[in-house]
Amino acid sequence: IADDMAHQLLKDCRVNPTASSVQLGIEEFADLAAGYEKQCRSMPGLFLFDYVNPKYTVEMLAQKPGAVPPENPFRFENVPSEGIRLSDADRFLS
Repeated sequence: IADDMAHQLLKDCRVNPTASSVQLGIEEFADLAAGYEKQCRSMPGLFLFDYVNPKYTVEMLAQKPGAVPPENPFRFENVPSEGIRLSDADRFLS
């Protein structure tokens, strides 16, 4: 299932699966982060899963506090499509 989810994430984010991390741009990293957050919200426990040292299954982690990512405190709906200056970020992201 992990390979399927990884491939689906790359496909949904329109990221070339053969590209290395240094070849990705900021927009692609942002899309990947948003896509991974969506996966973590749809599968409680995934957010806590440690694939390098898997002591617990996703199902076991789903019962623990923090099984889904915390809510993002920033709202991007009001950010103009052309972007904003960093000095103006507080006006748009609070």
